[in-house]
Amino acid sequence: MKDNFSKQSDLYAQFRPQYPDALFEFIYRLAPRFESAWDCGTGNGQFAQRLAERFSHVYATDISAKQLEKAPVIPNVQYAIEAAESCGAPDAAFDLIVVAQAAHWFNLDAFYREVRRVLRPDGVLVLLGYSLLRVDTETDVILDTFYRDKIGPYWDAERKHVDAHYQSFAFPFREIETPLFWMEFEWTFAHFIGYLNTWSAVQHYIRQNGENPVDDYLSEFSGVWSENKVKTVRFPIFLRAGT
Repeated sequence: MKDNFSKQSDLYAQFRPQYPDALFEFIYRLAPRFESAWDCGTGNGQFAQRLAERFSHVYATDISAKQLEKAPVIPNVQYAIEAAESCGAPDAAFDLIVVAQAAHWFNLDAFYREVRRVLRPDGVLVLLGYSLLRVDTETDVILDTFYRDKIGPYWDAERKHVDAHYQSFAFPFREIETPLFWMEFEWTFAHFIGYLNTWSAVQHYIRQNGENPVDDYLSEFSGVWSENKVKTVRFPIFLRAGT
């Protein structure tokens, strides 16, 4: 599993979007009970925090110690620095396993072996992610050019799975039909730019070229999004769930 987010853990905690209540309610309907859940690839604990509202115990793991430092301290959440492919939990420990915006970094064959070991017989695995945000026609044209042409070569190969909404994955489980969800927010221009800077491809570009590619597009973005204007941004959320 790659660690692409330790260096920008502060940005990640500040600008990454929050998942909607409707998504959690759907996931809760899938869970056979609410004793124990594993949030694998928890990052800064964003998803674990919400799971802790319903589950008696949440085991939240990530390979990034810096990300986990940003996670909230919650009595029923246990954090651990662990790879997805090597879970420290005992056999048949979890009613629910969730991977939010991280499964494309995993060695899936090894991870799936762990899932079969630690998931209870009637438990549920949910892989979810969100793809490129949409704003409005003018902004999206610039954003798509930035995403594809400017930083396209700097995305890790695994990014293709996000673009494919995880349909490119092998998923050797009895699959459950899932709806499409959206995250929707009112963002300022500054928040939008801050979010772009969390992208792993942007960080790869900076490391390789010594300059921030977002800066090259600031004038274009600001031409369609004035600093004092708030715009609605939407992220499509995709899921694969199974038992």
